[in-house]
Amino acid sequence: MTEHLMTTTRVWEVHEQVFQKLKALGQFPYPEIYEKLFYSIINESADEELTKILGKNFSLCEKVENTINYLEIVQMLLSSFTESHSDIARIASIQQGHLERSTPKNSECIVMVENLTLLGEELSIKLKKADEKIKMVNHKLEEAIKEATVDPLTQALNRKALNEDLNSIIAAGDDKPLNLILLMLDIDNFKGVNDRYGHITGDKVLQYLVKLIKTVVRTTDKVYRFGGEEFLIVLNRCQIDTALVISEKVRLAIAQNKLISNGETIQLTVSIGVAAHQAGDTLDVMVECADKALYKAKGYGKNKVVLSDRMS
Repeated sequence: MTEHLMTTTRVWEVHEQVFQKLKALGQFPYPEIYEKLFYSIINESADEELTKILGKNFSLCEKVENTINYLEIVQMLLSSFTESHSDIARIASIQQGHLERSTPKNSECIVMVENLTLLGEELSIKLKKADEKIKMVNHKLEEAIKEATVDPLTQALNRKALNEDLNSIIAAGDDKPLNLILLMLDIDNFKGVNDRYGHITGDKVLQYLVKLIKTVVRTTDKVYRFGGEEFLIVLNRCQIDTALVISEKVRLAIAQNKLISNGETIQLTVSIGVAAHQAGDTLDVMVECADKALYKAKGYGKNKVVLSDRMS
């Protein structure tokens, strides 16, 4: 075996080892990284003959005639990176085009790969900017959705959100009852609170009420501001017995807690009407049933939970 053939064969073996290490590290074959690993493998193998032939300070692409092997490795790594990240596909095709159009001489190898590296770095910068822009747009979209569906004062959901959330669910119960229950809640004597303490304190009462309700209901339950001091609590996937227990917990939590505003203690109570879904119910029908039960709770002296007549 001639010295040239020995060198080419051994270089190809080192190429394969470098490729395996780069693949294991998930590294792109940048020239200086590739060459550093190449030197490292030769030094670790203590291949004195190859080191002597190549020279102590050899330039990889200038001294190794069989540079096409290195280009094949670049192509294989590009395929690997393309499979692992779709965003690399565009730059991979550009790099592939460079490889297919080029029949590089040994002295051109490093320059060509460095150009490919610059393309990769440019793509990385563009991807980062695109990712930042996507995050910004998503944030603005989330804010817009929140503004459209959340009551700005109480942070409860609004009637628009109620319609969007429940109409699709209720549509599935056209021919069968659903485990869906509405609690219509109204603050007792709220007008007196506004008259005595003012509307700013009245707003604080509404905010306080929603926060307190959210600490009592289940994490899957939703609270909507229906209008003024009226709120709807939607219990999905809930049996009537459980709904009555939750309603009573809400009523007691509000009755047993006091709000202090401007040095004044405000005692609140609420009345709650409960209505369960029946086959064929629309959202309007359920709200009407819950509202009638609420009206009865008020008539029974307030601070009470009343179940809709059709469930009695």
